[in-house]
Amino acid sequence: MLAFLIAILAIKAFAQGSDMDSLKRVLATTKNRKLKIDALIKLSDDYSNSKVDSSLYYANVLHDFAVKIKDRSARYEHRTNTADGQFAF
Repeated sequence: MLAFLIAILAIKAFAQGSDMDSLKRVLATTKNRKLKIDALIKLSDDYSNSKVDSSLYYANVLHDFAVKIKDRSARYEHRTNTADGQFAF
């Protein structure tokens, strides 16, 4: 039973890593603003429980992009993600 649980957790960790790789590819290749914002939000959220510095990094990238394209809702999301990251310690 313990071996089964460890295998499930390892698969989940691998899948999460590949999801993040896919999101990073979207960031690097898409010109679609909505996809870029969604990828940044998801990366910031996903990292918030494991790598707070990475979570804050993607939240700040989201903020900079939102300011650049004048998207107020994405700037709000940045504030939410930044607050989550700051309280994760």
